[in-house]
Amino acid sequence: MAVVHVRRSLSVGLVLCAGLLLAGAGSKGRHSLSTLAAPAKSQGTGATVQGVPAPCDGIAVPAGGDALQKALAAAPTGARLCLEPGIHTGGLALDKSVTLVGTAGAAQTTIRGPGRFGVLRIDKDGLLVRLEGLTLEKGVADAGAGLAVRGRGKVAIVDCVLRANKAGMAGGGAVYARYGLLTVERTRFEGNRGRQGGAVLLDTVKAEFTRCTFADNAADVGGAVRVIEGVDVQFKGCEFRGNTALNTDTSTLLVSGIKSMEPKVELQSIEADGGLTNGPEIAGAIRIQSSKVPTAWRALKGVRDGGGNTWR
Repeated sequence: MAVVHVRRSLSVGLVLCAGLLLAGAGSKGRHSLSTLAAPAKSQGTGATVQGVPAPCDGIAVPAGGDALQKALAAAPTGARLCLEPGIHTGGLALDKSVTLVGTAGAAQTTIRGPGRFGVLRIDKDGLLVRLEGLTLEKGVADAGAGLAVRGRGKVAIVDCVLRANKAGMAGGGAVYARYGLLTVERTRFEGNRGRQGGAVLLDTVKAEFTRCTFADNAADVGGAVRVIEGVDVQFKGCEFRGNTALNTDTSTLLVSGIKSMEPKVELQSIEADGGLTNGPEIAGAIRIQSSKVPTAWRALKGVRDGGGNTWR
């Protein structure tokens, strides 16, 4: 509560006015004066409010050397690691629930693959992992050279950049996710390479991508994204441009189950300039709504027009 100090020499009328002002403030949600004056806070440390980096309340990790590896080893379960600006060395397994935050955002905070290994991987079940304000780059792996998720847990990627990662054996140049729940927000996938899914390869996972950009990724099939068995994925407000595939009909997205489970894909308010293929093994259920996409997509087997689309 705000405390109003009133000198005895003030008139009773002034005291009453002050009381009325405080009562009026209290009637609007019962906020204190200090609450009303406080600036808006970031929802995630390391993000920015009006361009100013928010403080990270956690364990500071300097850039360079093996500092990140040591910090991960010493951190308790559920810790928040605040990565300082610069280049951090990757090639690491996340074996506990943890949050990694770039204190200066993705433009200044990078985790780089060590050459012959992926940047980060998650193999254990039941983990809660959050990556925020980071660039994951130059990883090399069979699958998921930026991030490989093989455990049944929950993973969030927020305000990140994944670029120049390469997964030539299986695919998912930037991200490979199998099982669990994957949530990706405001993240850019750029210049990644993979055999299936230049940027992302999804297999038996529930996933949601919101306001993400897929640009200049390449693959044999699925230039941007490859969706396989039993996947349930939503793309909301995402942009796909300049992605390429040897099979040009799959330059944006290839959807096909390979055994028995139908993939489900929701495309909502997206923009895309490339090809889409549904099948041939097990065609998925694809719903497109309020999007700007090629006219050829409309006639594909398994595609449902949800309305509000611009076919071009």
